[in-house]
This record gives sequence, structure tokens and C-alpha cells, in this order.
Amino acid sequence: MDAQNAILELSMGYTVPRCLHAIAELGVADALGDVPQSASELAAKTGTNADALRRAMRLLAAYDVFEAEGEKFRHTAASRLLRTDDPQSMRAFVRSMGCEIDWKSFELLEHTIQTGQPAAERGVTRRLLGVLSKHPKVGETFDQAMIALRMG
Repeated sequence: MDAQNAILELSMGYTVPRCLHAIAELGVADALGDVPQSASELAAKTGTNADALRRAMRLLAAYDVFEAEGEKFRHTAASRLLRTDDPQSMRAFVRSMGCEIDWKSFELLEHTIQTGQPAAERGVTRRLLGVLSKHPKVGETFDQAMIALRMG
């Protein structure tokens, strides 16, 4: 890979994890059964926009998270880990990594590099436990993520 393409790819690297976070949050892997389904079918089940969902899933298919078969998608070993009912599910962990607490911390990374102060101490992410106690849904997802990591 040449230097220009390396910088291009690195500068856009956040798009893949953000798609993964969104797909996990929206429960798309749970909606996808053993039979391949189109983005339209999945959108109807998940309350999402079919075209936007198709694009996100195609991007993730390029990383083997799903498999694209024409206009339909099927599970891979990776996408099954995004299912809530998988014994080694990583859905809660992926959702936790995409939640505002973690995302804002990385959004404020420039501040950390400039000052050496943790970004998690600024703005809405001041203190992890404080945020978790004020936002029970985020706290529940965080707890599920930590349990999943211990069990995995």
C-alpha cells in the first residue's frame, strides 16, 4: 500500500467500527436468521432505512462480519457473535464500545494528547461510574459487556 492510500485508509478507519456499533445497537444480527435476507427485509424487522442498512452491511461484509450474496446477507462466524443469543455473544461489548462514554473519550483524544489529562474527565464523560449511575441503560450495557468478556 502506498503512503497516500495508507493515510486515506487510516483517516477513515472510524467508519467500520461505527457501522459495527450501529448494527449491534440496532439488533440486526438478531433479526437475521439462518436464511439469507435482503436489507429491505432486515430494515422492516429493525425499523431502519433499507438503503442505509444495505450500505452499512456491505461495508461490514468487506470485513467478513456478514456475507453478501447478491442483494441478500447471511451470517458469518463474526456476525453470529453479534447475536444476543450466541453463547459467546460480543454484542453487549460492541454496543458498549459504541456508547457515548467511550466514543466521546476518543473524540476528545486530541485534548488528552495535548494535556495528558484523560478525556473521560471532560464533558459528558467526566467520571465513568457517575455517568453509568445517571444512565442506567448505558450502565446495563457496560455490565453486560464486562460479563461477556469474562465468559469469552
